Amino acid sequence: MAPRNFVRPQLRPWLILLGIWLVTVFCDRVWWGLDHQVPAWDQADYLNGALNYWRALQTPDWFNSDWWREFWLLSTKIPPLNYILTALTCFADGTLTLDRATWLFAFYSGALFVAIFELGTLLFSSRVGLWAAAFCALMPGLVRYRLDYVLDFPVTAGIIVSFAVFTCLHLRTRNEKGMGGSSWLWALVWGISFGLALLIKQTAVLFLLGPMLGFLRPWRWRKLGQLLLGLFVTATLAYPWFRTNWLLVLTGSKRATIDSAIAEGDPSLLSLDAWTYYLKVLSMAIAWPIWIFVGLSLLWFAWRYRAQLKISSLKNFTYQWRWLSLFLLSGYFLSSLNINKDPRYVLPLLPIVCLVLARAWVAVCDHNSWLRRLSFVALGLTSVLWLSGSFPLGNPEIA
Repeated sequence: MAPRNFVRPQLRPWLILLGIWLVTVFCDRVWWGLDHQVPAWDQADYLNGALNYWRALQTPDWFNSDWWREFWLLSTKIPPLNYILTALTCFADGTLTLDRATWLFAFYSGALFVAIFELGTLLFSSRVGLWAAAFCALMPGLVRYRLDYVLDFPVTAGIIVSFAVFTCLHLRTRNEKGMGGSSWLWALVWGISFGLALLIKQTAVLFLLGPMLGFLRPWRWRKLGQLLLGLFVTATLAYPWFRTNWLLVLTGSKRATIDSAIAEGDPSLLSLDAWTYYLKVLSMAIAWPIWIFVGLSLLWFAWRYRAQLKISSLKNFTYQWRWLSLFLLSGYFLSSLNINKDPRYVLPLLPIVCLVLARAWVAVCDHNSWLRRLSFVALGLTSVLWLSGSFPLGNPEIA
């Protein structure tokens, strides 16, 4: 008699996703427990900002406009959402430490995993979504900033959540006819997610501008209305802080881009290095066992099934690749257009690269049992490299 299955098939992907998140959080908390370094300047500045908001929230005056103005002025150059959320973590006993503040990153990790899983499920399948979430947990580029109290990992999670919601809106407008009531609801939800992402860091607009423009094709008044509705909700959320600090935001952005680029000797926009800088960064941010396995597998797949590859068989996947390419290419172009270069500025592109790799990973594994077995070897090796890189055990060459 066959054993009874007590887990519904619909719940299995979510249980696996929960397992990925729990393992990630456990390893991250062990790392933070072993780390006793003094926070660097940026990290200390962010902690001070969170402490300022914690003090302000001790004596709130919700109906006093002057109190709100002073509240928004506590952070004049950087949006305050991460500060506020960090401040809420220390309300239990009134203490704020780096270890406690980084617990918030467990929430960001969960939001990122759920968003990339849903994105993979919407565009491809739940298997692709799970592999993409696993890759996000293991990629050196994401791990590096998941273990650092800076804004780049939080804004990456916010951008991917907003892009996943926007993708759901995009797909619903493709399938609905007439007014499409549920798509208007998703436009509202997307506006909230975009507004929250902007309140973590302004650079969220660089990665969502391309999909917003692509959403309007083909041109329809209904799509324009949904986009405007979402942007209205976004503006409603972000307006109070930006209205209070707009002048300092502009002057601070100039110092953070032009002045910093000159001081750091970043390449000119007229040079090739300025446009290939982030290409090199992304290639190094991905674990090399995954690069090698996917690359060699695709070469084998193309040679083995060259006679069966027909353009007509790829038509069903055209819109998925166009949509992801729009996010990647527009985000890459606008980030490269910024004269100030830093590897963390393109961190939001990495989860989508993980999704593309996951789709290729699943495709090759479905066509060959040996490749399926080899994929777990590559995944195991990547996990070993992740742990040895995070916990080098006194050997810096491993890290």
